[in-house]
Amino acid sequence: MLREQDLAVCKKGVQSTSGDKLAATLKEYSKYMRSDEKCVGEILANQAKKSGGNVSDCMKQTGGNLRELTGQYANGILDRLNTAATDAYKSEENPVAGLIEQAREGIESGRGLDRSTFVAKLEKVGGKLNEEQQAQLQDIAMDLPQTFNHVQRIYDKYQNKKPEDISRRLFSTALTTAEHIHPHSLGGPDNTANYIAECAGCNNPRGNMDYADWLKVHPEYPRKAQEHIEHIEARIINGEIGSDYNDWPVDVKASLTKESGGRMKLQVLTPDTIANMRKARGITGNVTVEDVRAAYEKQEAEKAEKA
Repeated sequence: MLREQDLAVCKKGVQSTSGDKLAATLKEYSKYMRSDEKCVGEILANQAKKSGGNVSDCMKQTGGNLRELTGQYANGILDRLNTAATDAYKSEENPVAGLIEQAREGIESGRGLDRSTFVAKLEKVGGKLNEEQQAQLQDIAMDLPQTFNHVQRIYDKYQNKKPEDISRRLFSTALTTAEHIHPHSLGGPDNTANYIAECAGCNNPRGNMDYADWLKVHPEYPRKAQEHIEHIEARIINGEIGSDYNDWPVDVKASLTKESGGRMKLQVLTPDTIANMRKARGITGNVTVEDVRAAYEKQEAEKAEKA
């Protein structure tokens, strides 16, 4: 996720370059883009190498061949996925290969590819893998554009825009926003227990969608929410965020658990654990996310002893 000042840096780097420099800049900053924008960014980067143009020139030059170029991009992601799946299953039969072949046939025939449907099928066939392996495959698959139409809509609106407008569009969906866990439109309160940071590319489309439906579109969300909570816990312990937020992890876990109907199972540190780790920090130095994860295990062990 990006802050507004970080977006300004990315935007300036893209709008002010052309040719090979533009291609390198788009590649460097692609880690900040959402999936549809990554697809557009790679198409523009490849064209910049060929034509030497700026981002506006490249968008005009590729608009007439967009379906084919989007298919090439999607096939590249499927190549990565197949390699990772083959490695994960090792000598066993790779059930993901058949799913990938079906996806390629859809792209080749012009039917396209719907990412949410593909990811749902991937989750079912990947059941033999451990959590880390499943997460790796899931993350690769989530780099696929949502559909061809999502990519087309970016072109429809920005194909004739100035470089600064196109550049901002490529990164604007990565802007950090405050997500209402229980939607504000449905009475969700404006308090920290109902807030979690989310990129604009997820916050805006979710709207007031129920988590049962949202997790079908973004099955990686519980894992990403866990990572975000761990990052915030480390910042609270290190004094970057005030101690009045010591209870935020417990509160946000309760909100996410309730809103998802128990589908999201998260680990969090209690306010007492956070307070104790903050006191000990003077001896141990700054706490990392790895320290937070170790604290979860210690916290659970202490709870088991008391039980």
